[in-house]
Amino acid sequence: MSEKFSDGGEGASWRAPVERSPDMVMKEHYDAIQVLLGKLIESSGNLSGQAKRQLRQQVQAHLAQLGLTDPTQLSQVAQHLHEVTVKPPTPPDYPTKEEFADRLHVVTHTLFEPVQCTPNDPTVTDVARYGTTDWSKVPARSGNLVDELFGLGKVISSELAYRTVFSEIDPIVVGNRMRIDNGRHRALSLRILGSEFTKKQGMSRWVKVRKNNGNL
Repeated sequence: MSEKFSDGGEGASWRAPVERSPDMVMKEHYDAIQVLLGKLIESSGNLSGQAKRQLRQQVQAHLAQLGLTDPTQLSQVAQHLHEVTVKPPTPPDYPTKEEFADRLHVVTHTLFEPVQCTPNDPTVTDVARYGTTDWSKVPARSGNLVDELFGLGKVISSELAYRTVFSEIDPIVVGNRMRIDNGRHRALSLRILGSEFTKKQGMSRWVKVRKNNGNL
């Protein structure tokens, strides 16, 4: 097995930039509006007329980006964001459940030779390519490991869903020789999806990986 790790981005060779997720952009505008409306409501008595107008103009600018004209329409956005977070859409090139099950069988029944070292700044692509543990002993939490990992893979593939489900302080952690010390289910889903898929999705923007510093 090659031990050439990625360089911390999405690979050393040039790739076309990955477009931002429309749902993530939508959430950023939605969150910005909530903050601005909060300022208008909570600090209204302390704001000058000009400051209030500026805040309202900013609200209207964000609404326009969402294709809306009035804050009362934000409930539609909130409902959509909830739905795609709870049930992330299937990304292009995502394997079928049958393919997922076949790949799971390969991963759990293959003796992978571990790499000799772990980079100081491992990436999600490194995990997808080199992450190791006794995969056959990763337990199912919901009764069916294939169903669980198949759904988890969709969560990992969605920046919005991933950031909602997994905290910034809960990264995938790797130890010596790319051993998975935290986040084994996520890492197993990544091994099944493969490094090329993680690159195409641009997952390094939201799936955080760190090297075990001895505190875990």
